[in-house]
Amino acid sequence: MPEYNQLDLRELIYQNYRIIYRVKRGCIAIVWITHGARLLPEDLEDIRPP
Repeated sequence: MPEYNQLDLRELIYQNYRIIYRVKRGCIAIVWITHGARLLPEDLEDIRPP
């Protein structure tokens, strides 16, 4: 994802949602799911689970 300059971060757009995930050692970890109209935080470290 160019916004975060991290090679292991990827995104998938599914319907109206943006799914951000990380790939490491053959595993996938979902980092963030948000509505596509919302802005992402400037730093993914700001993301806290609900």
